Amino acid sequence: MEKQIAILYADSQFTPWKENIDAITIKNILDSIPSPYKTTIIHMTEPSDHLASLLNNFKFVINVCYGFLEYSQADIACWLDEHNIPHLSSSGKTQSLVQDKQLTESKLINEGLPTAKSIQSQQEILDSSFDHFIVKPVKGGCHRGIYTYSKNQLLENFKNIDKSNNLIQPYLSGREFSVAVIPNDNGSSFEALHPVEIIPFPKRTIYIAGQQYGYTKKDFFPDLSIQKTRDLQKIALDTHKKLHLKYFSRIDFRLHNDEFLILDVNAMPNLHPNLSVLPAILNSMNMSFKSFIERIIKSHDFEREIETKLDNYKNFALQA
Repeated sequence: MEKQIAILYADSQFTPWKENIDAITIKNILDSIPSPYKTTIIHMTEPSDHLASLLNNFKFVINVCYGFLEYSQADIACWLDEHNIPHLSSSGKTQSLVQDKQLTESKLINEGLPTAKSIQSQQEILDSSFDHFIVKPVKGGCHRGIYTYSKNQLLENFKNIDKSNNLIQPYLSGREFSVAVIPNDNGSSFEALHPVEIIPFPKRTIYIAGQQYGYTKKDFFPDLSIQKTRDLQKIALDTHKKLHLKYFSRIDFRLHNDEFLILDVNAMPNLHPNLSVLPAILNSMNMSFKSFIERIIKSHDFEREIETKLDNYKNFALQA
């Protein structure tokens, strides 16, 4: 078991939001596994005790299962946790928090992290200095179901919006950036990678990342001062830690009125080598995907080592 690991995935056609997961993604991960490990590829099926029993035969699972049919990504992570299956992704509890944009907003605000506060009433719209607003599902992904409104449009449609399932926020104009957080070289902590800028193409003021809303392009070497870059990386790193994210994450920002504000938190960014942002960031930094996989494995080993030391200390304290 010590050298036996598994890659758990569901092809994009089986995931709720049709993420970029296919044979190319899995082959790229498989080719990046360090040589001491023997790897088995397992396609997700209906969560069951039988499947859990199978996965418990491995030292750990590299989790790239972004849901399965009606089960969300967070549901799968929760199921893995419930069956004590070690997986290289954030806990189900954390992924459930991040999946809920209302809870995430509250957590970010409580932790003193910069983000926009959602709108609760028509009076707040009238009092707001913003001219445009955004409505998005409380639980959703891949930029689906998102709409923008002018102030007048939102006032006219406010009563028709399902506030229990949608979040209404001021539309933050400005430059958009994404920062990935991954383990450091020895897996003992985390580091924020260089930011990538998401630029609307053609240029426009109101835009949402994702091709269904018009094309965007990426600048992996954006024009940002050293101080602004460090500020952005620090917020990303603080967000990763304060939300108790593990292994890797990606946080999206808008630079609005010279202040970085958090737009979205992705607890498990996609890893398609040609279509996903995180592998592209790694490539722009001349960091191999194999190095990234080695880092998340080292992060797992470091965490297990700390847990073992804590258990030994507790046992020693009880015996004393």
